[in-house]
Amino acid sequence: ATIDPFHLGAPVKSFSSGQKLRARVLYVNPATKEVGLSLLPHLLHLTMPAAVPMMGQLFEEAVVARVDVGLGLLLTLPLDTATGTYCQGYCHTSNVSDAPLDKPLDKAHPVGSKLKVRVIGFRLVDALASVTAKPSVTNRQVLSYAEIYPGMPLGGTVTDTEHSAGLLVEIGPGM
Repeated sequence: ATIDPFHLGAPVKSFSSGQKLRARVLYVNPATKEVGLSLLPHLLHLTMPAAVPMMGQLFEEAVVARVDVGLGLLLTLPLDTATGTYCQGYCHTSNVSDAPLDKPLDKAHPVGSKLKVRVIGFRLVDALASVTAKPSVTNRQVLSYAEIYPGMPLGGTVTDTEHSAGLLVEIGPGM
């Protein structure tokens, strides 16, 4: 059986050979006789992940926890600094920057460095947010209609002055 690094719940170095574990089976592949396990607490106890960020939520100081060269960045996202609540996010290489990086990922964003990211998805089974660090996304005032609330100050661009409802205003791409 194997446990994917995202399902360990702790660094690989915190485990030792011969150590006893309680895990939950994620999948069984009869063709390859492979069994996938998880040590994540929410899967062991069959509950929802403890901390789930909102879609579109912006994190000004996400901390790089691991660099997977050629794949992306594992980040720690501080949900509530007062209580120390955090969750993990993953930024695929295609979402690290709007332009190609001029140096390797591990040199551009070493472990411990901070970057601004926005949540673009969430994988409940993995308790992992999908994030982007692209300035074209992180610098938007809003990403989706779910982020807009009555009384919120917004900027926009007039797109049509002859609409039957008055002015048409674009407040973001596609909105």
